[in-house]
Amino acid sequence: MPFRVNYRSERIERDRLKKAMKDEKQRRQQERKAERAATANDCGSEPNDRHDAPDEPSDTGLGDNAAAIRSQGIVGHTENEGSD
Repeated sequence: MPFRVNYRSERIERDRLKKAMKDEKQRRQQERKAERAATANDCGSEPNDRHDAPDEPSDTGLGDNAAAIRSQGIVGHTENEGSD
């Protein structure tokens, strides 16, 4: 393969464009996040977060560990699920 004379300048230009696109994407994400926060504050409600929900009584018989096990997604699944 022959040596590409302008490779370094092409690479610099590609990297510059890629960084500009990433910066623009990050700026838009931050704007959307700020809009959602402002909307939530204006409505007087906070966004629902499952991790902040109080522990509910469980029918699994696991006692105090039920919330921890539910957060790991273990309850209701068996090891040989889907096999006959």
